[in-house]
Amino acid sequence: FSMEEEAEEEEEEEEQHARERQQQLQEQEKREEEVLKTSAHRSAGQRSLGAAAMGIVRLGAGGISTTSRLIAALKARRRAGGDDEDAALAGSDPPPDLGRLRRLVWPVAVSKGLELTTAALILINTVVMCINWYGMPYKVEQVTNYINYVLTVYFAVDVTVRLTAFGFARFFRVGMNVFDFIVVVLSLVEMIVDLLPSVAGVGPLSVLRAFRLLRIFRLARHWRELNALLTGMFKSVQASIMLVALMLLFLFVAALVGMQLFGYR
Repeated sequence: FSMEEEAEEEEEEEEQHARERQQQLQEQEKREEEVLKTSAHRSAGQRSLGAAAMGIVRLGAGGISTTSRLIAALKARRRAGGDDEDAALAGSDPPPDLGRLRRLVWPVAVSKGLELTTAALILINTVVMCINWYGMPYKVEQVTNYINYVLTVYFAVDVTVRLTAFGFARFFRVGMNVFDFIVVVLSLVEMIVDLLPSVAGVGPLSVLRAFRLLRIFRLARHWRELNALLTGMFKSVQASIMLVALMLLFLFVAALVGMQLFGYR
């Protein structure tokens, strides 16, 4: 009799445990359904807010001025990893706050044709500078000099056009423009030295001809791979300045210690 009672009690306990487990499963399913409903409501609310925000942006886009569009283009260019404002302004309309002369020059300064022409003439100038050997005939030397003079004048006009269109502040804010300006000034000085008979044979001034070779680096404006390489190189040099300063300080301290320990012996 006692064994039958124990068996019945065990069956009742198992049934009770089974009912408790079933209740727990039902409660867990309810909680999961509530979580799913809450997340669905939140995602729907976020989508509605996003749609409203996009609607506001679209409504406001119609009233954005040309200057604001230029600023947005520059910011997008910088976020994409580029820092050449001239490339970001290519083909854009002139800002409304420019003067009459700058508005006339602006389409030429930002035109794709000017960029391609400049890149082609840089390659031609590089080839012409390579035409130089010992005992070169005088006529060939004169022809190459005249070609260099014409190209130097073109590059000076190119810098002048972009400087007039962009203004001093925007022009010199771009490192490549500063490089262009320096190379053009040195090329003009070298051309004037060659054209003046009194100083044409001066040795130190003729060294300026070597600076014409730097013009090949202007291709970095049109050649993305070269631009990335030069940018990485300059950033590496900037990062290594502190390391070089630390090494010089270490050498200075080592020299002082050496003089104190082994000097005058």
